[in-house]
Amino acid sequence: MTETTLTPASDAPIGIDEEREYTYTFTPGSDSLGEMTFALSLPTDDVLVGNSYKATGTVVVGDAVMPPSLTAERRKDEPGTVDLAWGSPYVFDGTETMEMLPPFSIDERLGDFLNIDLDGSLTYSWQNWDFPHEEEPHAFIVFDDRHPEIPEATKSVLKAHGGHQFLLALSPLNYKTANDWLISPEVKPGSDISFWLSTVSTSYGADMVGVYWSTGSTDPDDFEFLAYKRKNTEGWEELTYTLPARDIPPR
Repeated sequence: MTETTLTPASDAPIGIDEEREYTYTFTPGSDSLGEMTFALSLPTDDVLVGNSYKATGTVVVGDAVMPPSLTAERRKDEPGTVDLAWGSPYVFDGTETMEMLPPFSIDERLGDFLNIDLDGSLTYSWQNWDFPHEEEPHAFIVFDDRHPEIPEATKSVLKAHGGHQFLLALSPLNYKTANDWLISPEVKPGSDISFWLSTVSTSYGADMVGVYWSTGSTDPDDFEFLAYKRKNTEGWEELTYTLPARDIPPR
C-alpha cells in the first residue's frame, strides 16, 4: 500500500460549504496491473464523520507508443554501444482511434475532442458487474473492452470496432433526454467526416445521434443542425457526412 500526504497550499481551515482542490498524479507500473483501490481520508477534523472516500480503478496494458522509422545500429569501434535513430514525431491527421486515451476516462477533453455533458444526469449501467464511473454523470466515457468484469454474454456488444477502446454514451436515468456533446478540433469547410456507430441494446428503442457544425465557437449553442441518424441495429456502421463548404454565421 502506498500512502501519500497532500499538503494544502494554505494552512487556513476549510469553512462550511467551502471547497478545496487537490491534485495527485499516479503513474502505474507493471506491478500495478489489475484492480486498484484509491482512498482519501482526512486524519483530523472537528467532526470525524464522512471523512473518507474510496474509488476503484483498473490498470491495463495499453498499446506501445512506437516512434516511426526506428532504427538501431551497433558501433563497431565501441562494443556494447548502440545508436538509435527515428523519424518525425506523430502529427494528428484528423483520425482518432481512442486507443491512447486513459481507459474509462470521462474528462471534459478526450484527446483532441471536447466532451461536454449538458444533461448532468446519473446514467444507466449494467446489473451484476461494475466498471469505473458507472452511473456517474458524464457525457462520453472511454470504454475498454478488455475490462475483466464484462460477462461473456455482453462482450459481443461491447467490442470495439478497431483496437480495444471506443467512446460510449449511456442513457440518463429517470427518462431524461440525453444532451451529450463530442466536439472535434477545427475542420476545413466542405470536408467529409466519418465515424463508426453502434448500439449496445435494441430492447429500448432506437438510439438517436445528431451531427452539427459551427463556424463560431465550441459552445454547443453556436452549432447548426446537419443530420440525424436513427440506430436500431447492433453492430458497427460507418457514417459519412459532408460539412457545408460556405461560411455561414452561426444563429
